[in-house]
Amino acid sequence: MPTLTLMRLAAAVLTALAPAAWAAESVPGELVHAVSQIHSAAVHRKYETLREAMDTAFVWSFGGDADREQALSEWRKEARYLRSLARVTRSACGWVGGGVYQCPAKAGVGSRACFRQVNGPWKMVYFVAGD
Repeated sequence: MPTLTLMRLAAAVLTALAPAAWAAESVPGELVHAVSQIHSAAVHRKYETLREAMDTAFVWSFGGDADREQALSEWRKEARYLRSLARVTRSACGWVGGGVYQCPAKAGVGSRACFRQVNGPWKMVYFVAGD
């Protein structure tokens, strides 16, 4: 019985500490718009729209990446990046902690796009695959 009580206490503490915005039903409209905008821009290859929706310090690979301009340059050369971005931004997205919204929420080591508020607006801050 002590273990069950400890588990209940831990669950109560975690519930109390979890920000309300992390609940699935609490996705800000601006964030929904940002994900939708990225999806549409990826489908229609609108690079300027992508640029505007990306953080300037954008991460697109583990090592060797510099910023959003480098990412966009590579994406122009390889259509598979935009196909993958379009796919993940139409998947089941969700909160993964620290004010970070990820598409898909349960990507594992697969491709995933991350959104976070950057000085006010929601921006895509990374699009990576792997661990």
